[in-house]
This record gives sequence, structure tokens and C-alpha cells, in this order.
Amino acid sequence: MQNTLIQVDDDPNPKMPGAVILATFDSHDDARRAAARMIENKFPPSQIVLVGFGFYMLERVRSSNHYGKAAREWATIGAFFGLGYGFTAGGIYIPVLPPEFQFGGSLLACLMVFGGLGMLFGVVKYSFKKDKAIIDSSEEFFATRYRIEVPLKHLARAKQALESEAETGDVAVRE
Repeated sequence: MQNTLIQVDDDPNPKMPGAVILATFDSHDDARRAAARMIENKFPPSQIVLVGFGFYMLERVRSSNHYGKAAREWATIGAFFGLGYGFTAGGIYIPVLPPEFQFGGSLLACLMVFGGLGMLFGVVKYSFKKDKAIIDSSEEFFATRYRIEVPLKHLARAKQALESEAETGDVAVRE
């Protein structure tokens, strides 16, 4: 929802050099709709800048880290390598396998051997890890408010494009 057209810079947040603040909005979608309306009213898109401010971070915890998880993940990776080996080169001699598995390459034996080696590799790799963070997470950044900035020389034209209604009604915002 559009709050107001701003004539003076009453915002403590800095703006782009040579630009003036045209309008402020409470949501990103509202700012995008206003920019789309300006473009629909023949304002050049390259002169529109959407600025978010009042940022905050949202961190989503995805999983925990521990030796068991590392062993399970690398055992799965090793088992897939064993599956590939069993299907492609299972007849090649492997000195660590018992004689009944050396030629013909039992698929189950390849899965078990490579899965076990993968598990050992995962545990050793995790033990050498310096930062053993307890959790895996992802961060997302959001803004509390948004504004449209335009160059000073295009301010009058931008106000006119923003205030006039588009001929087709509300313009759909493309994602």
C-alpha cells in the first residue's frame, strides 16, 4: 500500500547519488506494482530504483551436525559408488574381498565394502573439521519498508506516471 509521495528527504536512510525518493511502501509487492504502473504509463524502466531498508534476518535451522550424521551421509555416498562399481567393473580383482566375491563382483558385497569405506571416510573427515557447528541453517534477509527512487531530472515525469492510472487497471507484477 502506497503511503505518501515524499517531496523532501525526511528519511535517515541514505539514497542513491543524484536520486530523489518518489514514494515509500510497506511491502515489496506494493513497490513492484507501483513500478509496473509507472512502466505501463511509459516511464523508462532503467530510471526506476527499488530500495529496501530496515533489514532483518530470518535464519531457518535445517538440521543438526554430529558424527552419526556424517557417517550416515558418507556411507550412502560410498554405497552408491559401490553400486556403480558392482554394475560396471564388478569382475575386476579386489584384494580386500574374499575369493567368492573377487570375480563376478557380488552387488551386495560392493555395496557393503564401499558403504563401509565411505562411512569411515565421513567420520575421519568430520573429526578433522575445525568448525563443528551444532546446526546447519540458511539465512534470508528481508526489509521492513521499500521505496522508489528516480533521478532528480525525471521527478516530475515519474510523479505523473505514478499518480495516473494504467489503462488496463492494476498491472500484474512478473516474478
